[in-house]
Amino acid sequence: LLDNDSAGMLADKALSTLADVDGQNLVSQFTVYPTYTQINYKGIPVRTATLRYSNIIKWLTNRKNGLPGYLVINMRTQKVEFKKVEGGMIYSNADHFNHLLKRHLRFNNPTALLGEAVFEVNEDGKAYWVCPVLDKTIGLFGGTDVIGVILVEPTTGECTNYSVEDLKDNKALEWIDRAYDSNLLVEQYNYYGRYVNGFWNAFLGQKDVVVTTDGYNYIALNDDVWMYTGVTSINAGDSSITGFALINQRTKEAKYYRVNGATEYAAQKAAEGKVQQYGYKATFPLLLNIGEQPTYFMALKDDNQIVQQYAMVNVNQFTTMLTTGTSIAGCLESYTEVLNAGGISTENIDPNKITESTADEDAENVESTKEVDIEGKITEIRSAVVSGNTVYYIKLDSSEAYYSVSVAKFESAVIAKVGDNVAVKAIEGDGAIVEAASFEIK
Repeated sequence: LLDNDSAGMLADKALSTLADVDGQNLVSQFTVYPTYTQINYKGIPVRTATLRYSNIIKWLTNRKNGLPGYLVINMRTQKVEFKKVEGGMIYSNADHFNHLLKRHLRFNNPTALLGEAVFEVNEDGKAYWVCPVLDKTIGLFGGTDVIGVILVEPTTGECTNYSVEDLKDNKALEWIDRAYDSNLLVEQYNYYGRYVNGFWNAFLGQKDVVVTTDGYNYIALNDDVWMYTGVTSINAGDSSITGFALINQRTKEAKYYRVNGATEYAAQKAAEGKVQQYGYKATFPLLLNIGEQPTYFMALKDDNQIVQQYAMVNVNQFTTMLTTGTSIAGCLESYTEVLNAGGISTENIDPNKITESTADEDAENVESTKEVDIEGKITEIRSAVVSGNTVYYIKLDSSEAYYSVSVAKFESAVIAKVGDNVAVKAIEGDGAIVEAASFEIK
């Protein structure tokens, strides 16, 4: 439910957890390093973030103990947890001299061609830096590929080398999610798409020549992180795709799905147009299969990077089959109604399942969304026409949120007035606008 920018905002706010680390207040000593790695941790999609010293003086006073730990941002629940590293993270991107990670890697691997190291944790929460080892397979400068990785233990600096075959065959290394950088995978797929029918065809006939769209996102599948991106014909213009490519970032296994429809950018603009009265911006979409229909799912954020609504856009019919909602369940319910209206069966779609947690029982900080009952006196009423239906936004004296009540579902909302006592049932959440699941005037 979060993109990279939202994860960064939550990580910055979570620095207050450093107020008591072994009896010390370290809040003023560190800030968040602005790089976030998406991984699967105990079956949960999370982003990890390391710290950095606030300034050179703070480095001088804290360098012996290193960075105290790292942050884990849950992409489902939007909760952030600080994880302490025993002994401190002595080697990192934020350090200096021989403890700077790049320098340490170079001294230990003087002849290797090194990629950009990323921060990951294994299933036990133990931290590692994962640095890809590259090779140029075409001459001295072309055909970049990954031939292995180096794991660096951040406390001791111990380096261990593994080949790409180890990553595929060694069960103990399955926790590694980011051996292949996303930009490298896009570059390789574009090479494949451009030269699939030979060098001269890439420039003259251009038969079957394809390229990726601008942008990519991640999907968690089978304890691995897969990068996905749209694929379009080189002459298709800016708004249509021919399919999607999914590529495993640990093994480089690739899958292609042939789908005709809108690009991710076009879907974002369609979703933003649906809520143009609020000025929300859509995140780069996730690709879902809903009722056998390829569907873009994205969050809609306000200027403060806070998620206010969600959107689902049909890849094939992105101008007519798109819905928004203040909750995921509400958005899915509206989307299934649109599919039914378009003659597409939705018998196998359960709107309740999308709010259920699928994490392991011992995973931390995962909560299922639930409905709550709210009663109070109406203090304010606003209205808007959404998708041809009148919707009332009602504020109660017992809550800070506005509850959206659709007249198509709850006709009694038409006669509601300021001062009436009402009962509302809604999905529990922190948004400024919450969709009502039931509405009754007392």
